[in-house]
Parts: sequence; C-alpha cells; structure tokens
Amino acid sequence: GSTLVVAEHEGGVIKPPSLSALAAATCLPDPDSSVSVLLAGSGPSLHQAASHAASSYPSISKVLVADSDKFKNPLAEPWAKLVHLVQHSGGYSHIFAAANSFGKNIMPRVAALLDVSPITDVTGISDSNTFVRYDVLCFLSMF
Repeated sequence: GSTLVVAEHEGGVIKPPSLSALAAATCLPDPDSSVSVLLAGSGPSLHQAASHAASSYPSISKVLVADSDKFKNPLAEPWAKLVHLVQHSGGYSHIFAAANSFGKNIMPRVAALLDVSPITDVTGISDSNTFVRYDVLCFLSMF
C-alpha cells in the first residue's frame, strides 16, 4: 500500500515533528510501499517547502500541495476535509502525522470522516498492522 504523511511547514521547510512522522512512515515493512507528503497553505513558503521536500528526502515519492488561503492556519475542519479527500483519491493504507498539537487536532477529525479509529502516540512499528505505544507515567524519587 501507500502511505500519506500530513506535514506542517514553516519558512520553506517541513517542521521537525513532521519529519519524525515521515521517518515513522518509512518504517512500514512493505518494500513496495510509497510515501506521499501532503503540504497545505498558501504563498511562496508553501511551494518552497514542497520543492525542498521533493529534493531533500529520497523516501518521499510524491509531494501533494494544496494552495489555498483556507489552509493558512492549521484549523482542524478544513484540514480534515482535505486529508479525507486526498485519502479517497489516493487510496492510502496508512496516514501519519506528528503527535503534536497539529496532528492531535486534525487526525481525530480525519479518523471520524474515514470511520476508523486513530492510533495515537506510536513509539514503534512492528509491521503494517502492529504499532507499539506506551502509556507510562514515571516518577523519579530522590529518597
């Protein structure tokens, strides 16, 4: 299958948390899998980020760009509709986003539109259907 990474950008480059999502997407064990990156926004910074992504990250097979003023701000509703539309047109088997406020705001809405359950706070990928996550609260005591 193919994987979609929903990425944030700033100053003409993909933000570091989205690069972590890209790295995670490349951990899927399917050798025939391709990784597409979705960037949205408007203006020259968006196109610089798309160009930089396409030329700097060999794991990316396709960069998708949505250039519209409605994506200037990371509002969940328009972004979720965009990801939903892109998923239906591309038939992606997996959709990744960073586990930051951007991803945690958008991805539950995307999951609702797709009628699937999101898998959050992934710390490892065993195979295309098995993900590792830890819900651990740790206290350090100096006693």
